[in-house]
Amino acid sequence: MPQFELSPDTRLLTDVLLKMGAGETMTYEAMTTLLSRKIGGSDSTLHSARRRAEREDGFVFGSVRKVGIKRLTDVEIVDLGETGAKALRRSASRTARKVGNVMSFDALSDELKARHNGALALFGGVMAAAKGSTLRRLERAANTGGLLSLGRTFELFNAE
Repeated sequence: MPQFELSPDTRLLTDVLLKMGAGETMTYEAMTTLLSRKIGGSDSTLHSARRRAEREDGFVFGSVRKVGIKRLTDVEIVDLGETGAKALRRSASRTARKVGNVMSFDALSDELKARHNGALALFGGVMAAAKGSTLRRLERAANTGGLLSLGRTFELFNAE
């Protein structure tokens, strides 16, 4: 079996990312100078180094548009929950709208009708679960009792 080995650029960039303090930003310009080649937001070396720093040391990074990347503070990491919920809701809405555009539903086989309706139910559930009001309800319950079980979470989805 082939042994995976990090590229020297990925190793070098990972080492620098692991030295960043919370709230610090590293510019694409600094990364370009460090690696002696142009680095941008979609660079595979940067993605590998970020993933490695996140996996190995639990660092979380965010993008600073047209500037570079920032090691997020704990407050910014918590804020990712709401940001992620909004993105899930939008993605579920777009996908449900596309799935709902089947032109000849009656012509579908029973299996495809079931898949269609199951997908719409799933995306509808995700949209309902990812609403801001649902998130606030979960936050209130977690605030009083700590982490929530999956069963309790589902109960709270249905509470109005």
